[in-house]
Amino acid sequence: VDVNQKDEQGWPMLLIALDSEVDDSIQNDVELTFSVVVLLLKLGANISAERNDGKTVFDLVSEFGGSVAHEFHELVLNK
Repeated sequence: VDVNQKDEQGWPMLLIALDSEVDDSIQNDVELTFSVVVLLLKLGANISAERNDGKTVFDLVSEFGGSVAHEFHELVLNK
């Protein structure tokens, strides 16, 4: 499996995982762990991968803001 593959809308797996994990955390009031994001990075996903519109994981984290940005820094970037 190519962990840097994009879906039909041009989203890399890493960005799909980030968006899904944050949405799940918000909608279901569950702890945000970024476990799939961390796994994809360990498997070689490019943290700078871009969607077709040029947005990266850092752009999405910034758009979510607040606690998501803090948790991303703590749980993903500090690993």
